[in-house]
Amino acid sequence: MAAKKSPPKKSPPTDPLLDLALSLRAKDVQPLRFDPLDAKRAMQKGYKALLKHARRLEADFPGFDLDAFAQGPELCDRVRQQQRKAVQQVTASGSLGQILGAVRFRKTLMPLAQSLASVGKVPHAELDKIARGRGQTDQVQDVAELAALLAPLKATVEAALGAGVLERAAQAAATALGAQGSIDAGDDESADLRDRYATLVGQVHERMRAAAAAVTSFNEAVFLVPSLTSPAAGGKADAEDAPPSGAPA
Repeated sequence: MAAKKSPPKKSPPTDPLLDLALSLRAKDVQPLRFDPLDAKRAMQKGYKALLKHARRLEADFPGFDLDAFAQGPELCDRVRQQQRKAVQQVTASGSLGQILGAVRFRKTLMPLAQSLASVGKVPHAELDKIARGRGQTDQVQDVAELAALLAPLKATVEAALGAGVLERAAQAAATALGAQGSIDAGDDESADLRDRYATLVGQVHERMRAAAAAVTSFNEAVFLVPSLTSPAAGGKADAEDAPPSGAPA
């Protein structure tokens, strides 16, 4: 009697998007610079626009794959998911409180510095460079630079904001920058994966715009596929608006 054959072992389920994200070289990974919800709306609008031109794209460009663009909204969802995990980890470490504490000094020091600049007591050019800072890391650095910029006017600043304010601001900035550095240097898998997915979103978005420009014009492509940082796409980004996973190629 022949021995029964064991059933073939099932391969573990694969995740092509995760595999693609992990395959990116570290030097090619770009930090997150957009709101995942705004990006999702832009990707959805761009996909719908390309869907209307699918036949022409397939005819003019053999190998054109519309399905690759259908993954855009899901990538944005993954960016948002990993961003939430990264924020939770930062909050749990206590670093977020240190960073926000330093940023509060910017809100106090910047208006005073601008007032002093208006009467020629602070160089406009240096203050303008500081004021261009965006994001928490830049704003923490702004506090350190504002404290240094206003140091020669310590008496005037303390008369307006209280004794020791510049020393406290400088110390808060140093502590927060140290905390930020430990976060950036740490083995934060959620933040790394977030940035990897965000990099893929940027790559898909670039190809989406290039495809739109190929059948319209550059100016129209910018309208058809909005910027990832622009809320101009309008409407709600949700599952009902997402392109179907089995979209026709």
